[in-house]
Amino acid sequence: MASQVVAAILRSDLSDRLDPAHATITEFEHLASYSWLEGDIPTIVVPGSPPLWSPPAEPLKLEPDSGRVYLDENAARIPDAPLEPLFSALFAQNPNFKMGNVDVITDRNNIRKLLRFLDGTSSESFQIHVGIVDGKRALFTRMDHETTTVIQGFRGYGRNFEKACTKRATGTSAYYRITSFRFGGLQCVVRHETDGYIEDATGRAAVQKQAKATDSLPQLLETLQLADSAPESTHTSTIIVKREGKEVDCSSVLEIKTRAAGKSLDMNEITAQLWISQTPRL
Repeated sequence: MASQVVAAILRSDLSDRLDPAHATITEFEHLASYSWLEGDIPTIVVPGSPPLWSPPAEPLKLEPDSGRVYLDENAARIPDAPLEPLFSALFAQNPNFKMGNVDVITDRNNIRKLLRFLDGTSSESFQIHVGIVDGKRALFTRMDHETTTVIQGFRGYGRNFEKACTKRATGTSAYYRITSFRFGGLQCVVRHETDGYIEDATGRAAVQKQAKATDSLPQLLETLQLADSAPESTHTSTIIVKREGKEVDCSSVLEIKTRAAGKSLDMNEITAQLWISQTPRL
């Protein structure tokens, strides 16, 4: 079906409606997570494992970033259904989640583009595909010009710094978290990539709390049995889902940024990124 122009929105049309006092995120909740497995067949592991922050003790000497890299790994691996990993992970990890209460399903990247439009901090054009389900639920899909790119020339050391300072589970690629929150009267489900997590002083990560306490011996034995069982696999039309990894609490995740010695970080841009995903560490 051909796209239809519903309305043209100018930034000037919104200036009188912007109220920063009401721009708050409430009822934030972690729903699910997954990691991509490297390979030709689209496969995710749920809940997956974020890279562990583990910088070397000695000073680093890095090569500049180079080669082909992902800009949108979900769309690169499943071009026809980039939101499918979100739904697959959510159904596998949180099957009782009530999707009927959701108003917007999107990637964090789309919200960041809209915020730049509102702030007037970027003049770059962008496109977001919006699908309406049941006449009320909006599915926002990224529509970037490219899903991968080849780094040409000097583009910094950020990607190689992440590789050198984190430990990723063998065979995995990017790690994504799926969260839910209320914003502007809307119930939102948002997916975002997470750079890593930190362990506490005891060498353990803060583990996501269980929804219900295990207060009986049969329940405890059932939990132990599930933990020792072999990973499960399920199939959808385009993706394989495996049950592997561990849940990590929101308080442990972090965003990694690098900068040149003579430059400062764009904290307005970074703050918006951290705010949308409620990432507590930088």
